[in-house]
Amino acid sequence: MVRKLLATSGFAIAAVMCAASANATAFVNDFYLIPADAAHFTLDYGTSTSDVAGATFKNTFINAPAGSTFNDSYHFTLERNGTGSGSVSTSFSSTFNSLRITDLIFNNQSYAGSLVQNASGTSVSIGDLPIFDSIPNTLTLVGTVVGSGSYTGTATFTAAAVPEPATWGMMVVGFGLLGAAARRSRKVSTNVSFS
Repeated sequence: MVRKLLATSGFAIAAVMCAASANATAFVNDFYLIPADAAHFTLDYGTSTSDVAGATFKNTFINAPAGSTFNDSYHFTLERNGTGSGSVSTSFSSTFNSLRITDLIFNNQSYAGSLVQNASGTSVSIGDLPIFDSIPNTLTLVGTVVGSGSYTGTATFTAAAVPEPATWGMMVVGFGLLGAAARRSRKVSTNVSFS
């Protein structure tokens, strides 16, 4: 099954998520991105079926006027159940060139409360995000940018352990014994005696 990662608009959050197909296609249509393909999501190791996979993502803005905003999203599907984690950060030294992340959204859940804002940027780390087999996942970064700025992030996916065949066999036998015990305990005998 071919899995693709779609990156749209300026993406700004880094943390979570996971990995995507090695053949990811990025689409960027933010007016202030220079060059036009500045937003990247790159699978660094593993595949959508690996036990562990990791990716990096980033976006750069040049000469954005005051009041500019971005809303970057990455869409990906993995072929294993597991968990995702990641981090993203920005840094700047002047109010004339600054980028702040105001919300990180993963699968329609906002993590704005996890963002750490300080005088020189924004950072966030999130872990233990559930990733389900063959279900589309979306990571979105929302923020503001003035002048030139960028964000960078990392994402890691760890697949859930798959039980060994012997473990499955023991579970089936255990369920059978529980069923037999429950059935036996339901039999109630009633003795009636007449005087």
